[in-house]
Amino acid sequence: MLILTSIFPHFYRAPADALNPLYLQFAKPEEDYGLAKRAMEVYDQATKAVPNHEKLGMYEIYIARAAGISGVPKTREIYEQAIESGLPDKDTKTMCLRYAESENSLGEIDCARGIYVFASQFADPCPDADFWDEWRGFEVQHGNGDTFTECFCKIRARHIQ
Repeated sequence: MLILTSIFPHFYRAPADALNPLYLQFAKPEEDYGLAKRAMEVYDQATKAVPNHEKLGMYEIYIARAAGISGVPKTREIYEQAIESGLPDKDTKTMCLRYAESENSLGEIDCARGIYVFASQFADPCPDADFWDEWRGFEVQHGNGDTFTECFCKIRARHIQ
């Protein structure tokens, strides 16, 4: 581990497109033989270092590993970090949908609804019909007349703009 730890600070010299595999190769032995906390630090640093077009994929890996190592509280923290990190809008919307799915599966309906409301600012009615269909399905399953109406008022307001 000492050799890996001494190499890690020098990743900044690597070309941006080579960072993703380097971070993954560095995190694997930390997970297998080192400290889980250190592996999580590597994933966290990777999400900040990889190019924007690779951030969503790195966050997905980070969340998956955190779920296995640290559980739900850590994954929530990472979802929120990803959403606030400045991902491109389409990736932010994707991350919001995954976060809402996760909260829904835990029975956290109000939290999932809030995430859909937040994500709606990144979704246009026509090109992002899948998003609106997913939210509509969620409201049909868990909502009431008021929440369902609110969902479709947002759709109509987006469509009029």
